[in-house]
Amino acid sequence: MEIARKYIELNQSEMEFESPKIMLCNLLKRMDKSDESLKFLQQFLKNPGNENIAHIYNRIGLILRDEKKYEAALEYFEKAFNLCFYTDSSQQKYAAFVLHNQGTVYAKMKQLNKAWGSQWRGLQILDSMGYVDSHWRALFYRSIGRICLYRNKFDKAMKFYIATIYFYQHQYNEALLYHLQALEIRQKYLVPNNHEIAWSLHHVGKTYYKMGDLEKSLEYYLEYLKNMRRSTSILVHESHISLLDDIILAYGNEYEKTLEYSLKAIEIVKEFKPVKYWMLIKYLE
Repeated sequence: MEIARKYIELNQSEMEFESPKIMLCNLLKRMDKSDESLKFLQQFLKNPGNENIAHIYNRIGLILRDEKKYEAALEYFEKAFNLCFYTDSSQQKYAAFVLHNQGTVYAKMKQLNKAWGSQWRGLQILDSMGYVDSHWRALFYRSIGRICLYRNKFDKAMKFYIATIYFYQHQYNEALLYHLQALEIRQKYLVPNNHEIAWSLHHVGKTYYKMGDLEKSLEYYLEYLKNMRRSTSILVHESHISLLDDIILAYGNEYEKTLEYSLKAIEIVKEFKPVKYWMLIKYLE
């Protein structure tokens, strides 16, 4: 219960829409207990009480998306959007996020035009409500930029995904400038252990590494690692393995340090269910 209390406390300002019960379901999902989360959400659907049904639909959709049940996920997102957008005017902002989630499903299905359409519509809803400089808008920009990149629409991608495009073009000074700006915005609006801040810290570090500044690279990698340790309630993901790989690269010939972080990586890999043996072998060789 202490983990749950801490999770709600840390994320309340960020998840301003959802009830404590829904947030507990989110926590279960992040702890890799999606089956339990789904069971509770389905119970809420049968007996919603004061719970917002649109929020329940959206959260079920996210679980189904991560289980690769894409058609079913789209059905739940459609129900959630219709309730938010057409039935309750106070839920317009939430409707925008439902469209974002719908877009991520279309992207996974390689239906990139539909993905772009959903997320662009969601961004327009946010803009119409005055969320021009918010971190929520940055979330849409990153997703839309990624879709443009997949569609080989590099001019459009540059508008939304500036730092990443510069990075891929080996223009690291320019990439660093935009990554640092993105990090500053996220740190201003989000709690310290938010995964979006972690993403920014990692990419700033990677850019410094490409520029040959290993000391600065490690500074940002280790800050990400410190934030990760604060997040006791969130399941460790493969992105953290990627971070440890980059730390090992940055330490290079400092063998004691590379061994230290290789052992950390092994401990994390052992937490995956099922165990990814090919990952274990990589660090043992």
